Amino acid sequence: MGILLMGFILGSLVAVSAGFLDIFKIGKGGEDLEGELEESKPVNVSVTLQNTPPQVIWWEEPLDGGQPYIPNADSTQDVIFVVTVYDENGASDVKDVTVNANFSINDPDFGFVTRETSNPCDYIDGQDGSYTANYSCTITMYYYDLGQDEGPNKWTIGVNVTDKSGGSGSNISEEGSLELPFFEYGNLLSLKITLPVPPTLEWTSISSGQTNTPANNNPVEIRNTGNIKITGANNKFVTFVGRNLTGISDSNNKLYLESFGIGVDNPTSPDSDCPLFMTLNGSQQDVNNAYLPRGDNTLPDNKEELYFCIQNLLPNPIPTDEYATKSVIDETTGEGPWEVGIRNM
Repeated sequence: MGILLMGFILGSLVAVSAGFLDIFKIGKGGEDLEGELEESKPVNVSVTLQNTPPQVIWWEEPLDGGQPYIPNADSTQDVIFVVTVYDENGASDVKDVTVNANFSINDPDFGFVTRETSNPCDYIDGQDGSYTANYSCTITMYYYDLGQDEGPNKWTIGVNVTDKSGGSGSNISEEGSLELPFFEYGNLLSLKITLPVPPTLEWTSISSGQTNTPANNNPVEIRNTGNIKITGANNKFVTFVGRNLTGISDSNNKLYLESFGIGVDNPTSPDSDCPLFMTLNGSQQDVNNAYLPRGDNTLPDNKEELYFCIQNLLPNPIPTDEYATKSVIDETTGEGPWEVGIRNM
């Protein structure tokens, strides 16, 4: 008796079905029967292969022209980076699909913080490989988000993808990985200064011997518009540079800087108006009790108000005149406008 072998190979098709006739006919005694078939029956074959989910295999380290992204003062910063997704079923399975990304960190001041894409990442046309597609992701950071000033703070990057068949995959940053790096946000040391209205400090009807007199239009308001605390304890100080005032009628008349004091609380009594006496003309002076945390500076606790007082008019007696600072620094006398800023040791 001859033996007939029949075989078939199933390729990597998602679904296969076939119908064919049974071509074997066996007699009652087991002998082969030749000639016309007495009977036949259909046999159906079906094979279903499961969709292979996509994978997130790479993203670039988020950098701005090769350097860390730096916060924009009192505003937001868009961080843009490219992600690569892979599917063994081919690039067509991961073209124009949904890709989202996020940054997360355990912030010492605010706990667990997450920033994420507000819209799915954009498919980059023309960059497909045989099994891969690239996407451009944008995550918006805030000016006060944690940078590197308090240590090597790394934001964990997380990316997830969902393909057209509903399969999904994700990945997060891995220590030491070049394919799945972390994100490090840069540092910004910045202040916003809001002057009184009108934008000059004013005293009226001051006479010799008068002390502890606040300006009519205190205070000068300062807010932190960066992501570095200004506390003094971290060697970042609010500083003030004051200069002598000059007589309007007679420029030889001077009102010395030592006449003034500065404080960070609303004056409540003659003894506590402005405890910090100003020093010599043009010298820098730290306002040691000014504290500006990192955070949303629209909140009431995230600002300081500087109050200025006349403590004791010098010289004494002082010539009758109207006194004002010069609008630009006089290189000869050192006189000029008053300045508020930051000293970074």
